[in-house]
Amino acid sequence: MLAEPGRRAALVPIVLPLAGLAVAVALAVAAIGATRSHRAAAERVLLDDAGVAGTEFVRRTAVDVGYGYQAVGTALRRTDAAGAPSLPARLPKEARDLVKHLFVVEHGALRQLAGPEAPPGLTDWVIAQSTTLPAEREGFMTRHRVLNGQAQTLVMVPLDESGARTAAFDVELDALRFYLQRALDRAPLLPDVIGDGHVTNAVLQIDFLDAAGDAHLRAGTGPWPGWQVTVPFGDFYRGILEGSRVRVSIDPAVAERLLPGGLPGSTLPALAVLVAAALALTLVGILQRRRERAFARLREDFMVSVSHDLRTPLAQIRLFTETVLLDRARSPDEARRFLEAAVRETLRLGHLVDNLLDFSRAERGGLDLAPTPRRLAPLVAQVTQAFQPLAATRRVHLEADLDPEAGAAVDEAGFTRLLLNLLDNAVKFGPEKGDVTVRLGRSAGAVELAVEDRGPGVPERDREAIFMPYHRLRRGAKAVTGTGIGLAIVRELATRHGGSCRVEGREGGGARFVVRLPGVEVAA
Repeated sequence: MLAEPGRRAALVPIVLPLAGLAVAVALAVAAIGATRSHRAAAERVLLDDAGVAGTEFVRRTAVDVGYGYQAVGTALRRTDAAGAPSLPARLPKEARDLVKHLFVVEHGALRQLAGPEAPPGLTDWVIAQSTTLPAEREGFMTRHRVLNGQAQTLVMVPLDESGARTAAFDVELDALRFYLQRALDRAPLLPDVIGDGHVTNAVLQIDFLDAAGDAHLRAGTGPWPGWQVTVPFGDFYRGILEGSRVRVSIDPAVAERLLPGGLPGSTLPALAVLVAAALALTLVGILQRRRERAFARLREDFMVSVSHDLRTPLAQIRLFTETVLLDRARSPDEARRFLEAAVRETLRLGHLVDNLLDFSRAERGGLDLAPTPRRLAPLVAQVTQAFQPLAATRRVHLEADLDPEAGAAVDEAGFTRLLLNLLDNAVKFGPEKGDVTVRLGRSAGAVELAVEDRGPGVPERDREAIFMPYHRLRRGAKAVTGTGIGLAIVRELATRHGGSCRVEGREGGGARFVVRLPGVEVAA
């Protein structure tokens, strides 16, 4: 019975990679399907955009051709009032060119007025259509047919209300090109809301086909068959181009303009690599998961520590200031001591907040420094003296041994933060009523800043780990309180200054933190 759990445990390292591989394959299949679906959806959007352009072209062309037919009909009715219908010279050329043969039908009798001799089939069609006109007469009416593989369009213009007299002309379809081109040149066929005002008609291929399939206009550098749609004219605008259609194709190169991100590319190479590396990635994922859990625990501990470290000085500040405000101090000297204690806690709180801000900037890559050459002894002395009130809370004495000639290129705020963190670490880990020594010297063209304490020291196995974020040294079963980011900030700042940071044992016991920076000669 005891062997069964062991056997199951032995199978886990085999089952997990296989399961990971199976999941990777399933994800790859799903990704391929999703990519195809996404591309199909994107292609439908492009086809819909081509359809929008085609519909707009149909609308414009039908209206423009309708105006041309209307101009001819108006001219015929005006000249008919003066005698017989004819095409006056003042009629625009593009309208005159529409008329191929001109007829008038009076009481069922046909008479040709203009154009070459009409074939019998055409005259029979004109007579037959004149007898089928509706009772309600309009400005003009169109009829369409395909005869012997050729499309024909007949325009009927009533000359009176009774229908006794009707003018008719068959259309020279090649003359439609003027109206087709004008509709194309007027403005982009795609509205600004789709093309963002940057997609012109140059990215479109336009083919106008009559009812017999003959092309009367081709514009564009295409076609692009994969992105082509056909839009029929149908009965739009009284069916003046019924049976005709327009083919519109759109250049796939403008997909990025019309679609966020453009057309999705092929993911097959990446998926092949993913499947090939699935086993290794599964194992890495297991290890990463363990690390994430450990990191999450570190972050939780970090938040608890930060909350505690913030709450303690805030409580002290509130206690001391309320005591003074409520006149509970027994003497002015005691009130002053309370205020001094509140100031110390304020400095401690500011130091903690500055650490958090620097750590956040460093993680985001926003920790900017502006190093300038200077002698470091005055700055180190100033920072050490400013930290003395905080060291006094543990009755720690600060000593300084500074080389006045030591110089380096440092950012004042960054170097100050670096030294404050080293002093805070030494006071925290050193014994009460102890001493901390700050040394500044030169060594082989470099400047070394050392902070020494008389604490228990740092074991060699932990001397690298303590510079990692959130790491707090454990002694026995108990961890030393703190946020675990102070030394991480020290190393980051030292690195940003072109230097390094290390920890070593101090002679006689304790820890010695050394920051080594490139030295420079600075005049007094």
